[in-house]
Amino acid sequence: MGRFRLKFYALGLVVVLALAVMITAISFSGGFTDSSTVTVVAPRSGLLMNPGAKVTFRGLQVGRVAAVESHDDGADIILAVDANELDEIPDNARVDISSSTVFGAKYVNFIAPQQQSYSALRPGATINTDDVMVEINTVFQNLTGVLRQVEPEKLNEILGALSGALGNGGGASLGTTIDEVTALLERLNSPRTRLGPTLDAAADAIMAYAPSAPELESLVSHVRSTASTITDKNPQIDLMLAGVMGFTRTGTDFLKSNGDKTIEALRVLNPTTDLLRVYAPAFTCTIIGMDHVLQTGLPALGSKEYPGIHLDIGFLPGVRLYGYPDNLPVVGASGGPRCFGLPDVPMGTNAPYLVTNTGVNPYRDEPKSQTVHPENLLTSLLGQTDGGQR
Repeated sequence: MGRFRLKFYALGLVVVLALAVMITAISFSGGFTDSSTVTVVAPRSGLLMNPGAKVTFRGLQVGRVAAVESHDDGADIILAVDANELDEIPDNARVDISSSTVFGAKYVNFIAPQQQSYSALRPGATINTDDVMVEINTVFQNLTGVLRQVEPEKLNEILGALSGALGNGGGASLGTTIDEVTALLERLNSPRTRLGPTLDAAADAIMAYAPSAPELESLVSHVRSTASTITDKNPQIDLMLAGVMGFTRTGTDFLKSNGDKTIEALRVLNPTTDLLRVYAPAFTCTIIGMDHVLQTGLPALGSKEYPGIHLDIGFLPGVRLYGYPDNLPVVGASGGPRCFGLPDVPMGTNAPYLVTNTGVNPYRDEPKSQTVHPENLLTSLLGQTDGGQR
């Protein structure tokens, strides 16, 4: 009975140890942890990506790899992320599949961006990634393929030739050449950099002239017509140029013999031409005004059918006679130019008389009344003498 009890205790101990080991294994694998599924789509999973691999965020483990499903377009990595850690991962987090060492097993790492989203990653989300670390055996495989195509014997010959060329000071010469080429490229690149804004401005100018394209095309066609005309009239143009050359020779001889006299004449005429420049507006309004008077007065001269002239004859009061020394000439007029309403003077308007300091004012003693007295008839017709009536 005692021996049977010992066997029973031993069996119970074994069962308890087995249960402890099982519970520990399940706990270690996350069997008792509430997790959410997240799928990572990658072009490949890598050789050392296996179920149970770590899933980390900010250096801490937040889950494990539940499964790896490979297909022709890549691989789907199913992640089991702890439910209480999923809320800490932003939904715009990036996924990086890497390993701690060259030959180490791979793990999945969530990387938070600089501008994190305020929304957390949701269960069942799918994330695309291209960041899969290349294994060393893949590098060796690619290198082997390259060496197979290059043929190591020929590569050895090339490297030997390069070693001989770069030896004995050849490397220094090659370095100097590379520096000179670099300096040349920098000099060529600098004008190109300055040319960029110019090309942009040229593009803007072309766009500005685009609406005027029809006018520019018409101008080009006219220039073509002008060029054709010049070609057709080439003999006449030659004669004209010959005449111009002869005129220039004659003019050169004239200026050589009369240059000083011409300069002196122009210097003497300078005050006169300057005065004409000042009074040029008065010439214009006077000439145009005379033309208006002529056009207005033509009907008074009759016509070809009824030649003749219409006159309204009357006597005007005489002006004051010349008297000494009141009417001595004085050169004191100033001002101008003045047009006094010319060239368009309305009908019935009396033109004003400008009083200037010239020593003459014929209207100073003009009678204000139109009444003529018999005893003053001679004075009215001939003007009053200096000193009044006697």
